[in-house]
Amino acid sequence: MFKSVLKRVEFTYTLLYLVFDYFASVVATLLFLQVKHAYNPSRLSFYALLDKHVLTILLFLPAFWLLYYFLRGDYTQILRKSRFFEILVGLKTTFFGSLLIYFAYLINDTVTPYPFAVFPFLLFWFLNYTTLVLPRYFITKSVVKSIHRNQIEFPALLVGNVDEVNIALQDLGKSVVSMGHRVMGYVSLTKIPDGSIGEIRYFGTLAKLPDLIERLNVREVIVAHTADMHECLEKVLIALSDFPEVALKVIPDNVSILTGQAKIESLLGSSWVSVDIQAISPWQEALKRLIDITFSICALFLLSPLILAIALAIRLDSKGKVFFRQERIGLFGKPFNIIKFRTMHLDAERYGIKTSAHRDKRVTKIGRFLRKTRLDEIPQFINVLKGEMSIVGPRPERQYFIDKIVAIAPYYKLLHRVKPGITSWGQIRYGYAETVEEMVERLRYDLTYMRNFNLALDFKIMLYTASIMLRGRGQ
Repeated sequence: MFKSVLKRVEFTYTLLYLVFDYFASVVATLLFLQVKHAYNPSRLSFYALLDKHVLTILLFLPAFWLLYYFLRGDYTQILRKSRFFEILVGLKTTFFGSLLIYFAYLINDTVTPYPFAVFPFLLFWFLNYTTLVLPRYFITKSVVKSIHRNQIEFPALLVGNVDEVNIALQDLGKSVVSMGHRVMGYVSLTKIPDGSIGEIRYFGTLAKLPDLIERLNVREVIVAHTADMHECLEKVLIALSDFPEVALKVIPDNVSILTGQAKIESLLGSSWVSVDIQAISPWQEALKRLIDITFSICALFLLSPLILAIALAIRLDSKGKVFFRQERIGLFGKPFNIIKFRTMHLDAERYGIKTSAHRDKRVTKIGRFLRKTRLDEIPQFINVLKGEMSIVGPRPERQYFIDKIVAIAPYYKLLHRVKPGITSWGQIRYGYAETVEEMVERLRYDLTYMRNFNLALDFKIMLYTASIMLRGRGQ
């Protein structure tokens, strides 16, 4: 019930953001043109062009602004925004957007001597800022009021023992205003004969957390556990790896040991702080996706003659289909079918599942060449276009091997917070892993990539991969 209600509320407020952002860009542009015409009627070249092409105002500029806001991640976590945040961030957001639009159009306009060109820009920025922030402020105010009145509630689970949960609940009771927490119950780190605390039910140990998140539609996990915090947080983060919509909160004294950014949500609410556990920021994720799509389309088009030649070579070399599909585990633990050029003979796993090894007899002649040059990965650009993979990211594994890896290194599941990739830092630095132990050893490179993600690193990995392909150093 809570999940469907929250989804409807989130959709409604997101739609309000989109509608008002659209009209904000239109109104700001029209006001800007009106002021410019009133004060400078002799210089109409640029502005008259805009007036004649109304579609540019009503379609292009709003489309740019909405895409710009989307890339920044403005339309995510709508119910967790603050009014103060919208006012401050709006300044920076509209400044860079206005700068890009204003000077992009002025390229074909009469050159205006400095400092006179600054005043129109400041006006354009001011109008975009005010028309954007005012509606957002009142929308966010409406959300915050609904949360304070418990009209919007977030199902939550506490992690800790009886005493710790009691302290957390007392802290929650001291809040001047409600932050929308609906505590469904709590779990403990170890097997302790804890019981329910009033209406707060005891669900068992931390191992049950993933199942409880699905069954109770939990949206917040609050760590009240204080002893062995590092071990507790590691287990909680692993449990949350397949649940991107769940927020993590902790007590402030332990923020310093977290790998993430902590922020106070309300000065009048509880003393819990929210921890950002996203591996990639929304704007980076959106830009990375844009690069993935553009690069994949270009690659499939430019490599189409090579794809046809490889397909023909595979058919002539051995019996079987050209493409090989296999289920792998992707983002947030969701399975998908990876596509590769077939490099092994039919029934390669008739004696059981195992990884490929050096000089594997199951590999065909053409398959050996494709693996060395990594050309067998080309069809995965289709997976990228479908949104199942990225060009750069940890290599996806089969559930069979994931179960074995997790038994040794439970933190492997943290990789599920990023999309798997065609190539990875681990694959470059370590290479192919032939055993589960080697997969675990390679894991540290992929975790390092996730912790230090940036687009420049992605391009560096792509260049290294191209070098390996050209030198035929794959396996």
